[in-house]
Amino acid sequence: MATFTSSEKRQIRSYLGYSGGYRDMGIALEGMMDVVANQVDEAAYARDLLTKIAAVDAAIDASGSSGGGGTYGAVKAVDEIEFYDVKSGASATTTLSGVKYGEVLIERLRALFGVDLAGRYFRNGPVSQFHFGPGVK
Repeated sequence: MATFTSSEKRQIRSYLGYSGGYRDMGIALEGMMDVVANQVDEAAYARDLLTKIAAVDAAIDASGSSGGGGTYGAVKAVDEIEFYDVKSGASATTTLSGVKYGEVLIERLRALFGVDLAGRYFRNGPVSQFHFGPGVK
């Protein structure tokens, strides 16, 4: 039986807002980690998402804007995704960067595991469903 490493499980819990100390409150997530780990393609996708989220997090940490006492300003861009404008099919784009890109990745992880977000990883504030699409700023 395949499984995620304890480090990967910690990342999954953390990104989805679940506390490792209260695993019984996230029992659906704990069970889904076992289910996803045993599906080769799904497990590979989960690991790819974890790597990308960790890269966004590392870039934010390196910028010094997360309260670490750095001397840099706020994050300007961590990564960039450009979408074709749905209506024109041309080169008009919507760009997601930094925290928003991280949130998109976390939403994909949440959907993969089929659980609700228990907390927000990149920002403070209430948990809400993310709706990213045309017109995102």
